[in-house]
Amino acid sequence: AYNLTFLTLISGRLDVERLRIALDSVVDSTDIFKMDFLEEAGTAYCRIDRRRRSPVTVVHRPEGVSEQEFIREIHSLAWNLQNSAPAQQWPVHSISIHVVSETLAYLLTCAPHLLIDGIGYSSWLEAVSGSYNTGLPRTKDGANTTSGRSEEKCSRTSKLDARTTEYFAREVLGLESLEAPAIVQRRDSTGGIRGRVVSFEIPRNAIDPVLAAKKLLPSQFFFSVYALLLRRLIPMERIVFGYAVPNRTQETKSDIACFVNTVPVVLDIPLHTTSSNMMKAIAKKLFRLHRYQGYDPDAFPNLAPRMTCLFTFYESEFNYAFDGCISTSLPVARIHLPAEIRLTVEMRSETYRPVFDLGTYFDEIDVEKEFRLLMEKVILEPDVPLSDIPLSESRLWGGELDPVLCGKTPGIYAPAAREASLLCFRISNGHKGSGLTNKNAAVSLSRELEAIAAKNPHRPAVSCAGKVWTYEELNANSNRIALCLLAEAGDCRNIVVSVERCKAAIATILAILKIGKCYVPVDPRLPTERCRHILHELESPFVISDRDVSASTQGMTLGELLSRSAIFPSNNLDAGNQAEDAAYLIYTSGSTGLPKGVSISHRNLLSLIRACDQEFDFGPNDVWTLFHSLSFDYSIWEAFGCLLHGGKLVIVDSVTTQAPDRLYELLCREKVTIMNHTPSVFKTLIREDQLRAGTLTPRYVFLGGEALQFSMLRDWVVRHPLSECKIVNLYGPTEVTILATTYKLCDEDLAQERSVVGKPIAGSWIDIRMPDGALAVPGVVGEIVISGAGVTKGYYKRDHDTETKFMFRPDGAAFRTGDLGRVRNDGNIEFLGRIDRQVKVRGFRVELAEIESALRKAGMADCALDLVTFDGDNDIRLVAYVLPGKKGFNERELRDVLKGTLPAYMIPSVFVEISRIPVTIGGKVDFAELAKFVSSRPSNAKGHTDTERWLFSLVASKLKHDKFDVTDNLLDIGLASLDIVDLVTSIRGVRTCELSVLEVFEYPTIQALGEHLDSRETPALKGEKEEDERAGKRQGMLALRTTSRAASAVGSNQ
Repeated sequence: AYNLTFLTLISGRLDVERLRIALDSVVDSTDIFKMDFLEEAGTAYCRIDRRRRSPVTVVHRPEGVSEQEFIREIHSLAWNLQNSAPAQQWPVHSISIHVVSETLAYLLTCAPHLLIDGIGYSSWLEAVSGSYNTGLPRTKDGANTTSGRSEEKCSRTSKLDARTTEYFAREVLGLESLEAPAIVQRRDSTGGIRGRVVSFEIPRNAIDPVLAAKKLLPSQFFFSVYALLLRRLIPMERIVFGYAVPNRTQETKSDIACFVNTVPVVLDIPLHTTSSNMMKAIAKKLFRLHRYQGYDPDAFPNLAPRMTCLFTFYESEFNYAFDGCISTSLPVARIHLPAEIRLTVEMRSETYRPVFDLGTYFDEIDVEKEFRLLMEKVILEPDVPLSDIPLSESRLWGGELDPVLCGKTPGIYAPAAREASLLCFRISNGHKGSGLTNKNAAVSLSRELEAIAAKNPHRPAVSCAGKVWTYEELNANSNRIALCLLAEAGDCRNIVVSVERCKAAIATILAILKIGKCYVPVDPRLPTERCRHILHELESPFVISDRDVSASTQGMTLGELLSRSAIFPSNNLDAGNQAEDAAYLIYTSGSTGLPKGVSISHRNLLSLIRACDQEFDFGPNDVWTLFHSLSFDYSIWEAFGCLLHGGKLVIVDSVTTQAPDRLYELLCREKVTIMNHTPSVFKTLIREDQLRAGTLTPRYVFLGGEALQFSMLRDWVVRHPLSECKIVNLYGPTEVTILATTYKLCDEDLAQERSVVGKPIAGSWIDIRMPDGALAVPGVVGEIVISGAGVTKGYYKRDHDTETKFMFRPDGAAFRTGDLGRVRNDGNIEFLGRIDRQVKVRGFRVELAEIESALRKAGMADCALDLVTFDGDNDIRLVAYVLPGKKGFNERELRDVLKGTLPAYMIPSVFVEISRIPVTIGGKVDFAELAKFVSSRPSNAKGHTDTERWLFSLVASKLKHDKFDVTDNLLDIGLASLDIVDLVTSIRGVRTCELSVLEVFEYPTIQALGEHLDSRETPALKGEKEEDERAGKRQGMLALRTTSRAASAVGSNQ
């Protein structure tokens, strides 16, 4: 239930006492003002007590209060009544006269919508004005005639005849709900929907002649336009509308009450239909509908009764006027709405007044503009298919990159070419390109770097563990390695690089590019089976590894490569690359259960660098970090973004990436100016920054790989204002070369929770498309489709996947991201999550179907499915629900099997054994019901000592469950490195021992860690030398453990 508040301005010499008497007379003769509601034994009742009297309140402007101030108080009171929950006890209504002056007063009425509607209020005002003007009391009539009893109690009963029940049964056949799922939002504490109200006027002389010619009623016309509009705004072909039928007879036309009944109208609106045909079909349906106004949701208990798209039409011409005065109805703003969208059309003497109630789904949509435009098209072009009716566009156009980088004719996406375009609207940041002009010219990353090395030979290029190579040294070493690879790799097109980050790895990558081959980064820690699949798909590639390469694999260790290359000269090679040559091939998670390779050309990567040149002022004085694994494409942005601008690249070792304190010290020591992180990692740096008095000096912080919640950055911005350190949110999948949009945050963004990813970089375009292929309207949620210079040629040896996700046209390629987004009013794109079951875990893209496939192949479960749960800012956990087979279910055995096939970040944190897979009424997996199995899962032993029990509670608070044992490996049960950092911080806050992050890796179970903490009850500060030796030992042990657990197929064929 919600309140309806009516505010009427009365200008002129009003007899206030006479109006009060008239109001009392009408209120006393009307049953709705004697009603309240109650519930008994689960049944709702309406109770009428005719002995009740609710006097009208008269409020005069107090002395000392100005007229304007008093009027503001009246409007504020009306707003508060409108947006508060209905009263629980009688009186549930309120009526008051507010006297501003002798010639100005306000009549304020508020009642639950269950008691009175707009027509009823107009009838009530007509009765009040009649009593005021004649001085006669109102007598009871119509619906207000009572049985004479002083008190009555009644409940809603189903009194539908068979024909009515049969009609609505046909209407809702096959439906699971009357809601439009895409726009459903949570109700607030008042039971309403948060949103806004939009109203406007349309002259009747512009509409009525058309309606007369088409023999349409105004209600049919406006409902048709409304239905067609929602078809363009909501990604559904079948939409259920709640149509308000007046339910009044001639006898009850002027009665004061709410007679409206909202009945479901189910419309199938294909895009190929014309507005003319649609209006005819709707007119026929509405005509039949008025025979069946008694819809009762109780007749269909298996159908969710709430409707999200409502429509009301009524005439507001009632004769009410107070003698000698002018009455004007004033709108009262509403933020608690009855539904996600409702259109109420009020027909006045000279105008129609549409009023839209709009939920948050429509926040970024100019509904008035779209409605007017569609109404005009319906009138002028009734026989044009809906798909061909152009609604308003949100386009920002200003230029493109050079043709050689875009790989297409200049101006192909210009406004004049829109009709041939793939898109409904494109958003471009409008920067002009510069650089290469010959389409057939050699576009080479290595040639660019050679030019930088020749210009700045002695500038530092790459730094690792305090040792630096200049650009001259980097280029010379890469030339030697290139010549060695020419001799060793032979005809192998693809060269696998499976090494940790180091200076030699960067030189090796550059060497591969110099000889026109493609490098394939493979993380040394990947499971054996995953590596074996990649090597098999590449068909005998040449392998460069940190470990010994098996005899059956062509390749060598990185050490051997450096040793053999020392004899070769350091001159630049004559070999070159063409723009479309593959620079690197990188593997991502695949929905089929196997990783997919994406090939990125020199043109793709250079177009990204050139586009960013136009947005960011990178230069040779910048210091970047190489923080991420070489197999994560974020590392390519770090490496080439730095080197192609002549900056210094500081390589972060794997131990430091896991220890925020060490990382913070490195960033300060190296005076890093360009930082690149996922939001999850950057959170730990923010915490470290709060605890330190360091001197971080970043100019830019780039955040990507995960959805960014801006509010997490508030503490950082306090110490590093955005005027000194710009924060940029990056967005883009691997298939479009790392990133496609950028968004520079401003101070106002820190207050919002939405993830805004900005506008496309130069050379890229974006459109938003509906699931059925319809082109979205600005503000409407749809799939993000990216086209432009960064879009790759597809998946390596995966033609079917390529055809599914890529669209190729003469004017270029486009990639369907599978991400949901919309264009806001400011022209920026808002990211709203995934369409499919793909998620981001710790910055890595994960297909849930791949994990399901691995679980089934493990033979431990006949059926399995995964659920992603969000436990706070950017914190994602994987939960696997397994249906055991004949062999039963053993979690530890299952984890051991999965370690051989999946990376650590893809192994679920929690395994839940279930006996059945719950489904919804529509036969889909019921994820909400599945989540209940987690809480009902029995807990394991919580520890045998006080320390173990305390640690158990800390770990449980991080995982948001206690379904693990003290002997479980903390990494295996789902604690990420960032959680371990939090755990160490919590332990330090209570215990006096100086526990480090690395010690948790040495003692990876609660039991082992508890024993370690108990053995160090008396803190003792060691000497600097002893501490350094211990740290060095830990680093070696961690590296050894990491290497041994990885067991890559690159080094062994076992």
